[in-house]
Amino acid sequence: MKKLCAVSLFFTLLASALSAESYISGSVGAAATIIKGTNVTGDDLRAGSFLGGSIELGGEDDNGLFGGTVSVDVTTVAVDPNALAWWRPIAQVRLQIGFIDDFAASDIVGWGFHGNDAEDYVVSSEYYYAGGDLSQTTGFYEGTGWGFTGLALTLKPFYGLDVNIAFPYKLGNPFTNFAGDYVLPKASDVYLFGHFQVTYTVWNLGRFAVSYKSGGDGKLKLLDPDIDDLTNVTNQYGDYLLFTNASTIYASFLMTAFENFAVNAGFSFTLPVKGQDPNSRREIVYYQPMGAGLAFLLGSELSGIKVRFAARFAERALASGFDVQKEPFRIGLGVLPYYNMGIITFYFNAGASYKGEDVITDPNTGKVSKIERSSAIGWYVNPYITIRAAGATFFAGLQVESDGLLHLNAVNREFNQYGSQIIDWGIPIGIQYSF
Repeated sequence: MKKLCAVSLFFTLLASALSAESYISGSVGAAATIIKGTNVTGDDLRAGSFLGGSIELGGEDDNGLFGGTVSVDVTTVAVDPNALAWWRPIAQVRLQIGFIDDFAASDIVGWGFHGNDAEDYVVSSEYYYAGGDLSQTTGFYEGTGWGFTGLALTLKPFYGLDVNIAFPYKLGNPFTNFAGDYVLPKASDVYLFGHFQVTYTVWNLGRFAVSYKSGGDGKLKLLDPDIDDLTNVTNQYGDYLLFTNASTIYASFLMTAFENFAVNAGFSFTLPVKGQDPNSRREIVYYQPMGAGLAFLLGSELSGIKVRFAARFAERALASGFDVQKEPFRIGLGVLPYYNMGIITFYFNAGASYKGEDVITDPNTGKVSKIERSSAIGWYVNPYITIRAAGATFFAGLQVESDGLLHLNAVNREFNQYGSQIIDWGIPIGIQYSF
């Protein structure tokens, strides 16, 4: 009788699973840099390859109350498994636990700029403007972040309004201590780093979004406890040596009121943080840079142009008895004209960036001075094509770019005021198949 009940239960569960909505999807891809070099005499020509793939299984019950997905991402150097489960008790509430990567408000300036996976195969500068320190999504909320487990709650009080709350366990994943014990983190290391967002979509106009990313206790902390002087907040290259627990507020708007024309505008402000030099006891206030971004799309699926701008400014550090250390202004521009001929689409990806002179503070006198020849104009020219057929995409491009900074050689890319600008070039290709 017990066997009969077990068999009956098994077939009941199987029938329930088969009747629920489920899916399987994935992609495999590989890229090769056919040849890569620089304008430096005697520098070696190079070549290389990259491979990756992902598979995802997901589903939900017939009533749309419960669901989940499990996925695995594989690259040349890593395997990244992820899983999530969600519950929607009513249409206005959705709770998700597990992997979270949600709520980004960087539509045109982010992945939508190319609208394909070219960034994984043939695109120059990846997610940064030439120069490497100005994100193309500056000023926009980029979501909870890739690769973290956590908890996310979405509330939909009425049509058009979404309230999103998330706690990614970036600092809260369980870890093993020296004794080998499995330890949960302190609650403050989880809940002081929450994400909060309100979006409102107006029919035939667009979407407004205000996001808040909490940064913990708002205190300035040393990145390395062995650093002696907290007042010297940058090294000789202008790189920050500090770790900050700072909260950031984002505001953005996506206008979709007109056919074949869209605008994305964003602004970010990070709250100042305070700290104290462990030796001199000087109080320090650090103002992280404000960010602003703007992008627009003019065109259809057949042809058009996308343009995006970004700027980072007003970054400074104040220490009692010291000059104000003002960090350089940064601005970036990217353009992407495209033309779709059916199977083949042509893209002319290009852009430029500017960075002002870096500064450094003398820890003895407190005087701030500029680092000569540290300003830079970076640029990239990166035309590429995609060929699509039967679920597959072939990518091929040309990369020519320079960060505009001065370097002594092509291997060690640290800034050196006695160096020269280096131009990189390469011919990348890639193939991706999705199912």
